Amino acid sequence: MKIKANRAAFLTALTPLVHLLRYNSLIDEAVGLLEYKNRRFYCKSEDNACSTRAPKSFVGGVPSFVVKGFDLVQFLQRGTSEGVNVSITDRNVTLSSGRSRATFTQFDQKVSFDVPSKWSSMGESFANAFARASQCAARSYYRPILTAVHVAPDRMEASDSYQFLRMTGSFLKSEVLVPATSNKLIQSVSPTKYKVVDNRMFFANGMGTVGVCFLLGGDFPSMAPLDKELKSAVPMEFSKDIVEAIERCAVFVERNKFDEEKVVQVFIQKDLVSLDVESPSGNCHEEVTAKVPRKLVGCKFRVHPKLFASCLSESRRVLVSKKTIHIYEEGKLWFTSALVGERS
Repeated sequence: MKIKANRAAFLTALTPLVHLLRYNSLIDEAVGLLEYKNRRFYCKSEDNACSTRAPKSFVGGVPSFVVKGFDLVQFLQRGTSEGVNVSITDRNVTLSSGRSRATFTQFDQKVSFDVPSKWSSMGESFANAFARASQCAARSYYRPILTAVHVAPDRMEASDSYQFLRMTGSFLKSEVLVPATSNKLIQSVSPTKYKVVDNRMFFANGMGTVGVCFLLGGDFPSMAPLDKELKSAVPMEFSKDIVEAIERCAVFVERNKFDEEKVVQVFIQKDLVSLDVESPSGNCHEEVTAKVPRKLVGCKFRVHPKLFASCLSESRRVLVSKKTIHIYEEGKLWFTSALVGERS
């Protein structure tokens, strides 16, 4: 079977799959493979899967094939001709363009999955909210439940045991625990609808791209103790310069390999707040003015700068208690970080 495809259209169809195609696995041999079947492309990692519509040139009757996906993508990316000839046999898939020709070995593993026919709509802000919440989830599997983002019909929340984030709004009609590691896939799909089937959540956009993630089981921890902390908290006010100061500090840590290294140390002093970061590439110290009640002088905490800055951009209403600091906007946003160290 031979077809002629437009190289740009071919690449456009594969773009949402690229970050999954980069994966390899010693456990699942299907990881990293690209399957074409019935006018759709499919790929998977150990935790997620994705499918996109094939270009129009892949008309009915084109046989299914399974090849190493990332190799095929790279060959297309480095091509120069607009057209690509695709030849499919039982053993190989051959792509030729101009004077270039590449043959890809077919594999026996299957990657495809059944795409739901009925969907439920999700809130427009789901993807943006999930991106923020995933920054607050735990990366360590010491408490696996904290590696998930808790999504309920009226809220989305996450915690890594010393930070907590809750956003209110209409997200899903279901209550699920979505692994924070699914964020890249969710952002690449930009979904508008979803379907929960057993322990999987399917999500799709209007362009025919479908993502799948495995859901976690169990109950997300109750954050009721934070209610007491919030009631006893004292208000303070940062100056408007705080967000830019945090973003400058983030330069030194946002590219660090481990999440526990991507933190800014914050020290509340009399009439000002100091920010400090240290990394192998250098360090940064910032000071911004603040209206600080006397009882809060000496408080210290650490935060992920991107998350803290994005929350402060939405609300600069800050409350500090004996153990925690909160960015709190009733009915909209609730961010909490634990205080560390001793007050001076």
